[in-house]
Amino acid sequence: CFPVTIRTPTMLPLLDPKNDYIFKRLFAQSPELLSDLINSIRYDQPPITITDILNPNISGEDLHAKEIVLDVLAKDGFGVQYNIEIQVRKQTYWGERSLYYSSRLISEQLESGQSYREMKHVICIHLLDFDLFPDHPEQASWRFELRDQHIPDVVLTKAQQIDILELDKADRLQLAPTALKNWVDLFEHWQEQHIMAQLTHTPVVTALRSLETLSQTKEEQLRAIARQRAVWDYNTDIITARAEVLEEGSQKGLEKGIQKGREQGREEGREEGREEGMKIFLRSMIETKFGQPLPDWVLSRLRAATPEQLQQWGVSLTQAQRLEDIFEG
Repeated sequence: CFPVTIRTPTMLPLLDPKNDYIFKRLFAQSPELLSDLINSIRYDQPPITITDILNPNISGEDLHAKEIVLDVLAKDGFGVQYNIEIQVRKQTYWGERSLYYSSRLISEQLESGQSYREMKHVICIHLLDFDLFPDHPEQASWRFELRDQHIPDVVLTKAQQIDILELDKADRLQLAPTALKNWVDLFEHWQEQHIMAQLTHTPVVTALRSLETLSQTKEEQLRAIARQRAVWDYNTDIITARAEVLEEGSQKGLEKGIQKGREQGREEGREEGREEGMKIFLRSMIETKFGQPLPDWVLSRLRAATPEQLQQWGVSLTQAQRLEDIFEG
């Protein structure tokens, strides 16, 4: 095993490697780490070497963008493109979204008049911190490509592949002590020193060292918080929008002659829906981070919270080492 830093109270807390900004910072500047992550996920394929990171920079607009995921776009020595991203929120129509982005990477390769044989394969890799396929608890790693429905051995093309790794499920399945298990441990147990001390795969240990270095930079802490707030705002907007749709639908049943009451009811419903959505989302985020049901005292505080408290607790969550840290101050 490799020695792991013993953190002292004066050190800043480790940043979450599942924050897509931190994820990109770890891998966009380290092609060797990205190569190992890809090879660990696609362990049944010939190993590859990433030679170019095609989108290494993160702009201020990217950092605060609500509707995008900060991904890493790279290619290997054969020109095959890889799009790697990590996601902590489950979106509606996930399959359609994945297909759209991978298809766009394919279609953008060729210009008018170019031959199709010049088109390079595109492999999208999604690390998900939620169960995309809860009906299949025994499998955490998936690969999708164009195959015949009746004779799956017949492949139309391998030019488009989508690899999915359900991190939480992979952790629950207790993978064999391989490179992939070490990567899963890093993403799922980065706060637990006794597990980090057991890492044996050198690239994962290197990634942990890089994460420790990033975490001790105040600027990176602030950027990670800004990114988390953008994600928070996005999810809050989605929940609020859904509440507004429900509220709008309920208003259609009111009599047209009580317009004033209807407008007042709509506004009250909107506010109530927004607050309830924030509480549901924050509860989900806390449970995801600490991997356990919330005790009664936390649920009680969430139920009684004001929107301002919910916003502040959401920010505190990004640096919290224990449940109490979220609500202190």
